[in-house]
Amino acid sequence: MNVSNARPPRYLFRQYEILKNIQRGNRFLEIGGGRLQLTLELAKLFNKGDVVDFSDDISTYYSNLASELSNVEAHVLDFMKEGMGNKYDLIVACEVMEHIVEDSVFVQRIKQHLNDDGKVVLSVPAKQKFWTIHDELSGHVKRYEKQELYKLFADFASVRVINYGYPFVNILRHLRALDARIRLKKERAEKTIADKTKQSSSTHLGAVYSVIANEYTFHPLFKIASLFNEYDLSEGYLVFATNKRV
Repeated sequence: MNVSNARPPRYLFRQYEILKNIQRGNRFLEIGGGRLQLTLELAKLFNKGDVVDFSDDISTYYSNLASELSNVEAHVLDFMKEGMGNKYDLIVACEVMEHIVEDSVFVQRIKQHLNDDGKVVLSVPAKQKFWTIHDELSGHVKRYEKQELYKLFADFASVRVINYGYPFVNILRHLRALDARIRLKKERAEKTIADKTKQSSSTHLGAVYSVIANEYTFHPLFKIASLFNEYDLSEGYLVFATNKRV
């Protein structure tokens, strides 16, 4: 596996919970597609899809995966400023909202792009008490508390917020903080929030992840972590919200 395509453990725990909680559909939208790793999985479940990211890098990743994403269109744009012309059965935004100051506006924009019975899947880092230098270097505005998320999605017909990956992602956050300190020494120059956000998924631990972290080696851990989904212990939240029917 190419290090640039390495999937960190946190991503793998998140992907496991997302894929087991969504159904096949016609059209999906992914906001903040990054390296398009989750996009590849969603493309197998939906007839059509759109993926957006404000970074030009998405065009490179998309061109490298064109044959596998023939039913998906990639767009370089800022979802907070530019809307999409379609409505969707599913909208996914993983590790995006924590970068946005006007998070309530972000949620309402998502709602406007959903079909009447469409579903939102959104992930954010949990609990301000878990804030580390990794959050700062990644351009995070905040970490979320569970009740904040229920309030943000109060206009939806149903909302479920789960913790994912406990206890494993909590242990690994110390490695991310260490990795962030190493990055800080190398990146003393001032960066804008956009620069930090663009690099928020980068890590010096990729070589390790590419060897030991995959769906097969981690499958027993996924099962263990799922036992703790309803307990407010993890440092990562997943929101599953369904739009109101007319």
